[in-house]
Amino acid sequence: NTLAAIVNLINTCNIEISFNMINLAELEEDQHPPPPALETHAFTRSPPFEFVPRNKRKKSQHRNRKRKISEVICARIELPILVVLGLLVAISLLILAPFSQLFNASVVKESELNASATNTGPNSNENNIMCVSNSSAVHKQQVVEYPLTFFRDVSDYPVEDTDVPFLWFIPLSGSTGVRDVMTHCYNLTSAREKDGIESFTVTGLDALREEYITDPRRKYDFFASSHIYEAAQTFHFSDGENNDARNVQGRLIASFRHPHDRLYGLFLHFQNAGEGRYMNETFLEYLQSDDLRESNWMTRFLVNNHKTELSHEDLNLAKYIIRKKCLVLLSENRKESLSHLEKYYGWNDKKQWACSEKMMQQDDELDAVDWLDRNSPEWKELNRLNQLDLLLYAYVRELFVIQGLELDMEPKFGVDLVEQEYNGV
Repeated sequence: NTLAAIVNLINTCNIEISFNMINLAELEEDQHPPPPALETHAFTRSPPFEFVPRNKRKKSQHRNRKRKISEVICARIELPILVVLGLLVAISLLILAPFSQLFNASVVKESELNASATNTGPNSNENNIMCVSNSSAVHKQQVVEYPLTFFRDVSDYPVEDTDVPFLWFIPLSGSTGVRDVMTHCYNLTSAREKDGIESFTVTGLDALREEYITDPRRKYDFFASSHIYEAAQTFHFSDGENNDARNVQGRLIASFRHPHDRLYGLFLHFQNAGEGRYMNETFLEYLQSDDLRESNWMTRFLVNNHKTELSHEDLNLAKYIIRKKCLVLLSENRKESLSHLEKYYGWNDKKQWACSEKMMQQDDELDAVDWLDRNSPEWKELNRLNQLDLLLYAYVRELFVIQGLELDMEPKFGVDLVEQEYNGV
């Protein structure tokens, strides 16, 4: 607004000067009229001077004074205004420079984050492919490092009999429903059901690894944990004598939910469970408490950085891991997520499908929560805490559509649509 006002003032001065120059030209014409045309009559003479009425002289003087005043004012203020304008532009560039990377990245609009994921028409698919392909240049520079190399690429199809599904358990994001589908509908056994090993904790994962060391041939149909790096190490190890004591590949699966919904639902879950430290806290107090709340949970677990500040390089790595290794599901679109899961593993039994739908609908951790006012302090605090997770979630939603198209191909994942779009095909 300030810049616009300055520009308008300069334009006003320029316009005023233009008008005065026109008036000056008119004045000169009035003071120096052209000589009269010669006539053929021998006795006709030109008058020695032209009489100017008094009122016309006053008007000319008034115009001259007005012109001089405008020129003086504009001459005195135009240069300072241009200097101030230049300083403002320079300061603006310095302020905006640190955010250039964020502007070049996938900037998330709240309306897009809360839009329905079921809008998967042809135009929507094309836009989603283009949005995902914006990160392809970054993907070219990323490398999945140990131990995540023990997860097969999601496009490495078909699934081998020896591959072990691993459910990356994101709290209150639909993971419970996916686990129940695999356990109750497809009769898959996990370490928890078979040997009572709780793989959700690091201690439980250590116990699972000890079980494999004791009996490398021990096999579980799947297992779930939030600790993705520690879990990946259970797929391969050496016993000191046989380097192939255990050498299997995992298949990464994850169900995602909007970060704001998930964090608010987690707070309500703690209160309903009677957690003492949460009972007397408001949601805003919870978000502002460093020892209670979480921030950018998904990005931190994907890049294994739970303490220090995250960067956009961490976000790019998290995106690459998800694209390369993970079959993504969406809690807001349970039916289509279930379809993706069953297409990926070739589960086609109609009875199992009915069971799966029932289990997904019974997942009470996804019960609707009261929406917060987007102008409230809580919403603004959520945006601050979950900035990178919001960008990651937007990427996951786009990737969900892409993987749906790749699963419908023959053969499945026959073409990398993101890579194809990046290469201009």
